[in-house]
Amino acid sequence: MKRRTFLGSTVGSCLMIFAGCLEGNNETYATVQQFDLLNTLEKPTMVELRIERSDTGDRVHNDRYELLPEDGIGLDCVWPDKPLEIATRRESNDSWSTLNTISDEGCMALAAVIGQDGISYLTSQERDCPVQNPDCHLGADQ
Repeated sequence: MKRRTFLGSTVGSCLMIFAGCLEGNNETYATVQQFDLLNTLEKPTMVELRIERSDTGDRVHNDRYELLPEDGIGLDCVWPDKPLEIATRRESNDSWSTLNTISDEGCMALAAVIGQDGISYLTSQERDCPVQNPDCHLGADQ
């Protein structure tokens, strides 16, 4: 085989292989490593939390949490390592406050803050996202 023919076919094959690999991995999203619910009100409140996969619409978590006045709770990894839409609302208020992780990338620490004016999200992100607990996302990844 001639050298040019060999190089041309090798480069072409490599481009097709890499194009196939890159095609499936162009989706970016933030990996949620920590999620807290924080009540800044001076009275107890009930909060509803709904977590859905953004890529499939499957609901992966749906629960209610009672938060004491000016207190909070940390959630124990109830989500998969997938793109997510997180929605929270006070039980007394029927409008959902949402956050989608598909618009970010890296490692995200997240807090839903319940206050007088409703619910807002505080986020902190890091570029690297080490797995802090290897069992964390396994059960929720179904």
